[in-house]
Amino acid sequence: MLPILGSILTLFLLLLLYRQLPKRLYFFAFLLVLIACSVGVHHIAARPEAPPPMTEAERTALAHQQEIFSAWDASYQKQLSELDRNWQWYHQILEEYKEGDIDTQTVYIRLTQLEHDSQLSLASAVALAPPKELDAPAYDLVTSICQKTAEYAKDQYRTIALTKAACDPSQQKEGIPGADSQALQSVMNRESPPALFIADELTQLHTLLATPKDEESKQ
Repeated sequence: MLPILGSILTLFLLLLLYRQLPKRLYFFAFLLVLIACSVGVHHIAARPEAPPPMTEAERTALAHQQEIFSAWDASYQKQLSELDRNWQWYHQILEEYKEGDIDTQTVYIRLTQLEHDSQLSLASAVALAPPKELDAPAYDLVTSICQKTAEYAKDQYRTIALTKAACDPSQQKEGIPGADSQALQSVMNRESPPALFIADELTQLHTLLATPKDEESKQ
């Protein structure tokens, strides 16, 4: 009710001022100034208030959460390195075969070893879990990362296994495998997993666990 009465009173005063000023130019100049002031006041009022400074207990709790996540992330980065190494080796094997540097038998031997390594990486990825001490929503974000990583490792292992099977000597009618580079490339193109997209979760985690700037300036 008060905002409505205030608006009516303002309009009445503006109309009165419009009638009393000798020149309309003065009125419009005054009106522009009034509008500019109103916009400025509204902008200041709408500006979000700075969050209250963290208490000692809150700073301690945040530091503990940061330590928990950092320890988990260090282990997780090793997991990512293994998956990346496996995938780079996989592409290197197919590239060397395509260039004629190695024969099909060598491809099969190397893919057999890579399949074993990839299976170990898959087991590690499936075993990934968020630290129980991590509070929500950070716990939920880490859970999402673990699930996506396990799915990616599963698809990567499947691609490697299918590629190895495509040049398996025991499946060839004539002693030496007849699979060629184009056939293996086709398996790779058809079965390769999409990229591991966890950037959103990591961004949210870093924001969630970041120490507020005003607290950093006091330290």
